[in-house]
Amino acid sequence: MTILRERMLADMQLRGLAPKTQEAYLRAIRQQLPAPPPTNAPEPKTPAPLWLPPCPRCGQPMVKGGRIWPRSRWPPLP
Repeated sequence: MTILRERMLADMQLRGLAPKTQEAYLRAIRQQLPAPPPTNAPEPKTPAPLWLPPCPRCGQPMVKGGRIWPRSRWPPLP
């Protein structure tokens, strides 16, 4: 039980409210709160790794400035 809920129950008992009234107040508060996040939520899907064409000379991916080089810009084969 949360600290806030415990304090609310203690205050209602001090004021002499009936148990059913206490339950009704707690239920009303619970309905106004947003739903808690699910505990068994599936893991977010990660994007598949980007396949980059290898350089014909060195085998490294053909990337320049964060962009993939088009095949027409590849260096010529030896």
